Amino acid sequence: MELRKYMKYKAISKPVFLQGYRYAFLYISREGPHFSVYKKDDGDWTHYFTITLMLV
Repeated sequence: MELRKYMKYKAISKPVFLQGYRYAFLYISREGPHFSVYKKDDGDWTHYFTITLMLV
């Protein structure tokens, strides 16, 4: 049930961790490519920001 929210995505990459597992970067593809950044706060991962890439 919890994984259903990811069904709308075409591709999700494995996370890339930086600064001692404090930040995680993911490539996500829906209608267009996105890079999402998550930050670990008190043991929980929270969405920090997303960058949408425009392909020309």
